[in-house]
Amino acid sequence: NGYLVPAGDSVGMGRHLIELTDDPALARRMGARGRERADEFSARRMARDYEVLYTRLAFERGLIRA
Repeated sequence: NGYLVPAGDSVGMGRHLIELTDDPALARRMGARGRERADEFSARRMARDYEVLYTRLAFERGLIRA
């Protein structure tokens, strides 16, 4: 979903940018994967995950029943 370039490595960053401009299909694939990964950190996703977690914990502790 992207490249990891050490801080200050402008040559490495430039190399990857050229690679992406030379290969638009690769850039699109990496962009799509990056968007998918970013969705994992959306507020909506995190709220849903916490709801699932708290429900499971409450169920395990007998605070709610199925």
